[in-house]
Amino acid sequence: MRKTFNLNGKNLIFMSYFLVFLGVLTPMLVLFSIVEPPKGEPPHIWFQRSGSLLVIFAIVAESILLQGNENFKNLKVAWKTSYSVAKILSPILAIIGTMIWGYGDIPLT
Repeated sequence: MRKTFNLNGKNLIFMSYFLVFLGVLTPMLVLFSIVEPPKGEPPHIWFQRSGSLLVIFAIVAESILLQGNENFKNLKVAWKTSYSVAKILSPILAIIGTMIWGYGDIPLT
């Protein structure tokens, strides 16, 4: 028997925030040396590469918010506020991730 998921507005918002959390967590783990880089690779390059993961997570979170537009019409005010914050936060994080990806090694060298 096939199990279906209920993709209402609240679930989509939760998924978006979870992806944003994972995106922010990845560079932080690398920056604070919780995740060790592979042998022979400098830590500042590993941090720079973590910016690409932040971009990917932010873009997927944004696409989830854009595809489920009809699901957000009947939300309560608190959820509409969360939706608005997530809709603003994900492109900002994509920009920050791009900056880390391009120039993240410079402050750490």
